[in-house]
Amino acid sequence: TIIFTLWGIYNFVHVLPLLQLDRPAVVHHDVAQKGWIELIIFNSLFAMLLVCYTLCVVVSPGEIPDTDEWLCNGEEDEPVVA
Repeated sequence: TIIFTLWGIYNFVHVLPLLQLDRPAVVHHDVAQKGWIELIIFNSLFAMLLVCYTLCVVVSPGEIPDTDEWLCNGEEDEPVVA
């Protein structure tokens, strides 16, 4: 929720006014170009963030291997040598 709130605030409060879509007659093209560049870069990074977050949630973290070096033999003082 926090991620989407920050995304919305940045896009609708900062970038949308830079694009000047509501007043096409008096557009400052350098400001509009800056808005488009910020929109593309920010949303590309945001998409990568969502992909990474989704992969962190759905990918299995793995398990402890069954090889001899990972087995506990009950002796804590002596390391297990494979």
